[in-house]
Amino acid sequence: MPNTYMLANRVANHSTHPMIRIEIPIGIAYKESIDKARTALLATVEGDERVCKDPAPSVVVAACADSSVNLFLRFWTREEAIERTLFHDYLEKAKNALDAAHIEIPFPHMQLFLENTPAVITLAGESVPLLR
Repeated sequence: MPNTYMLANRVANHSTHPMIRIEIPIGIAYKESIDKARTALLATVEGDERVCKDPAPSVVVAACADSSVNLFLRFWTREEAIERTLFHDYLEKAKNALDAAHIEIPFPHMQLFLENTPAVITLAGESVPLLR
């Protein structure tokens, strides 16, 4: 790697650690149960020999964001070569598990409240009473 890259960026040497933690980000709607989502997500890693049993997989709340409660499905693997493959596999499994459990994955949305002003009434095509 060029020295300029090494100086300007954070570099992680995966070969210095015997295990690699993988975090799968996924959001659920505020109305949904975190515990129910946790159960559904943890079930996806059961029986997968590529996933370490110690430390145990977990699901944590990463943030209470604008449109969702953001979760991380976290687990460890000893196989550095399949890190990206596991990430992509489990991102899809997480989506499918939440769908199967009827847990909503929201999209960003915004509510807009309009005041009943003369300009809004005019735009709506209604007559505006004269203001005195």
